[in-house]
Amino acid sequence: MHTRENMALKIWTLLALSFTFCTTKVLVDQSSSGKSVTDSTALQRQNRLLGAWTDGNSDNATFWIDNDSIHYVEHFNGYKYRLHSDSIEINYTDMMYFAAISYNGDTLIWTSDHDSVKFWPFTN
Repeated sequence: MHTRENMALKIWTLLALSFTFCTTKVLVDQSSSGKSVTDSTALQRQNRLLGAWTDGNSDNATFWIDNDSIHYVEHFNGYKYRLHSDSIEINYTDMMYFAAISYNGDTLIWTSDHDSVKFWPFTN
């Protein structure tokens, strides 16, 4: 791994951790009635997503998630997301992505209409 890439990875990981531990925000989730509700369960769901994740295809994190955006480490891009009871909606520049969220231990699983992808907590 190149020194510059390694340094960029360490910076992004440090930023992700600082956002994870230093930022607090109340999550507003959509109830089945369509009304916005503040929900401790919704906050727990969001907190479980926060941090850096890898798909295992490289030595780097794939992305890191803060309170309102998902940031792709390799591309230096961030996109707003929204959580629903058991799914995520990501607003990419040219499309909306929807996936069901589930976990198997510490493995994060996103299942969309097109595929199912697994991610693990990134540790350096």
